[in-house]
Amino acid sequence: MRTDRPPPVRSDAAISLSCRLWQRGVFCLLVTIGVWISGTDLSLCAPIARLLPNMARSINFYGSASGSKHPTTSESPWMLELCNCGQGPWGSVGVELRESLDLSRTPLVRLRIRGVHGGERLWLNLRDQQWNNPYAPQASSDPFPQEGLSPSWQTITLDLRELKGGVDLTQVQQLSFEIGSETAGNPQGARLTIADILFSGLPEEPAAISPQPLDRQAALAIPLAVTLGGATCLGLFLWGWRARQRNRRSLHPQQISPMYELNMRTWGATRDAEGRIRVGQFRAITARDLRMLVRKGFRAIWIMGIWKVGERAKDISKRYAEDFVGSPFAISDYTLDPDLGTADDFRALVSRAHREGLKVLVDFVPNHTSLDSRLLAEHPELFIHRVLQGEEATLPEEELLRRHPHYYFVYEAPNYPERGKRGKKRILVAHGNDPHFYPWIDTAQLDYAHPELRRLMVETLKTIARLVDGVRCDMAMLVLREQVKRHRHPDVSWEEFNRLMPREFWEEAIPAVKAVTPRFIFIAESYWNLERYLQQLGFDLTYNKQLYDHLRSVIWGGEPEGLMQFLRDVGQPFLERSLHFLENHDEERAITTFGDGGQRAAAVLVSTLPGVLLVHQGQLEGWQERLPVQRVIPLSQEPPHPTLPGFYEQLLRIVSTPLFQTGTFRLLPTNNRKLFAASRRLGRTTAIVVINLSNTVQRGSVTLPAEEWGFQRHRKYQLKDLFYPLKPPEIRARPTVTREYRYLGSELIQEGLYVELDGFDAHILKVHRGTVSDAVSQWQWFRDFFPRPVAPRGVSGEGGATTSGESDVRREAEA
Repeated sequence: MRTDRPPPVRSDAAISLSCRLWQRGVFCLLVTIGVWISGTDLSLCAPIARLLPNMARSINFYGSASGSKHPTTSESPWMLELCNCGQGPWGSVGVELRESLDLSRTPLVRLRIRGVHGGERLWLNLRDQQWNNPYAPQASSDPFPQEGLSPSWQTITLDLRELKGGVDLTQVQQLSFEIGSETAGNPQGARLTIADILFSGLPEEPAAISPQPLDRQAALAIPLAVTLGGATCLGLFLWGWRARQRNRRSLHPQQISPMYELNMRTWGATRDAEGRIRVGQFRAITARDLRMLVRKGFRAIWIMGIWKVGERAKDISKRYAEDFVGSPFAISDYTLDPDLGTADDFRALVSRAHREGLKVLVDFVPNHTSLDSRLLAEHPELFIHRVLQGEEATLPEEELLRRHPHYYFVYEAPNYPERGKRGKKRILVAHGNDPHFYPWIDTAQLDYAHPELRRLMVETLKTIARLVDGVRCDMAMLVLREQVKRHRHPDVSWEEFNRLMPREFWEEAIPAVKAVTPRFIFIAESYWNLERYLQQLGFDLTYNKQLYDHLRSVIWGGEPEGLMQFLRDVGQPFLERSLHFLENHDEERAITTFGDGGQRAAAVLVSTLPGVLLVHQGQLEGWQERLPVQRVIPLSQEPPHPTLPGFYEQLLRIVSTPLFQTGTFRLLPTNNRKLFAASRRLGRTTAIVVINLSNTVQRGSVTLPAEEWGFQRHRKYQLKDLFYPLKPPEIRARPTVTREYRYLGSELIQEGLYVELDGFDAHILKVHRGTVSDAVSQWQWFRDFFPRPVAPRGVSGEGGATTSGESDVRREAEA
């Protein structure tokens, strides 16, 4: 068994950073070369020095905004894009000036602006040099324009002297734009773009600056500074270029999280008046559908059931239900199913997904084919089979199947090799099967001990890699050497078997495909505790069925210690390469398995773990009917759940940040076994996740590695609950439940974090370090350092230890 692991790859943030450094490195390197070529002509340094005041007036964006090059015109060097996407009721977006501006002589500000959907309004406020003080005065406008923005560009002029509030216009340090519901009255998801922010009356720069005489010391200093700057730029350029090349060769699994499983045949499937079923079409998945998935936070789609299904598989499925149309895993050929559309239609779908930023994955079924597959007709020797000879060759099919029930089917091979020739032969071919269950009677079992089969399957994977970004390999563990030997060739000696199959198929296939398409993703559907071994063989991701089973047991009332021990045993590297799910096409619906509240608690847990989250079609809507893979139209039309779609959309937005995508994971001990607690940490940013895995109120304390995290005893810490908007309204209405909590560092170090959670409730607490520099904060520190005595109160939880003293676990809600 191999123990080596593939080299680590970088996250989206690292890729973006390396690309930006590479671009800036190229620009700075060219500028430096131009200056250095100028030699001793120091007159070139004067225009460069003239740019410095303008560079000092550059701006920093923060909040839900981004600056980018203008796409269509050269008159605007940047755009500011604002989105009220999960930013709370305010939706605040700011522009911080690195140097205060005197706007007293230029009070008119002109904005060139447009809305994305139409009807958006904007709210503006200004702050002076005391912008870092939350109590500093600010000047605010009314939401404008009153009638809302149009999708086309328009110019709006405001007089800053008419803003409400007292702000010194000679010292403007911050412009804040808000598009939230409480400030500007916009609905969730409102977007607008600002292309220009111009202040009328600004003095124009002189056309040129005459070079000033330079003394000898300055004449030597400038070339030296340029040389050092050029060397730095060259280093950044080389580092960014190498990082860019590395990232071209690999794709981090977290770059496809969360992933949406989409059943292609059910998407837009219809039934006509005569009862005939028409499966979904590639064209039915529009750019709008894909854009909606992106807005909900998804970064990849797994399109299930795109390959041609065998006709015999369709006929067999009709025995069980009239509306069955065959299993999508009984594949006759790796060509696109003509019922879904043409190859051009599918390529157009992939292009639409890529334009929206979505990776596309499809199925690869390595274990078996349909009963009437092209491979069986052309190469029957590549299947597990028995040649019928002597008496058996003349027996009727019924008698043969009676002797070998359920495990074989009679096949009249038109092309069987024998004595160097190919001809007709009557054989028994094994059905594909999981050895722990009955066989799949619509499939034929492939023989991976045959080298030619392995070669053909590798070529098939290379062909798929030219179409999409990855594959989900169905029952990937069934083609491992041990399984092939034990269940397909039990009578062959290990010596002979090692000659036929000297190494694992995945050790051959994955490197061969990635040598051609380096960023191709391999996902293994895997069970039997073979997930770690498959990861060692090169799989980017493996199913985490054990986590699903542990969660189901806990939500049903079991003890969570088995879940916690599992997470401790596997560790973060294993979790990072795991696919977590609460449902898929093989499992029952999540709302049926976990219930409404239990599903929410389980969703918080799996989405905040390292790894990739899989969401099944219909899970967001809370559908209860589980479709067999042979059925494409539900038996009943279910309305979406009233609150689950909004819950999942907000949760996915929370966990889509780099903190939860690449941050360090750590389990945290609690004194109540019903409470799950863990942390995610990236740099100095920390989030604490606490989940009540029971349906009753639980209280307890979470032990934090506060000193290891650098917590200071006399500093105030603010814990903002990102999960607060997802709590039920009746819980948010309680005075003890707030959006933010404050603790003194000494409390967190000595007593830990006190929590009190309703059944299946949770906290996602992002830690913010407070300040003790101003008078107000010093008074709060003094008050907390000498607290008033309070009556002790017992704190106990079901299955947990008891603590006492509310002063030990004091919480202060910020207004």
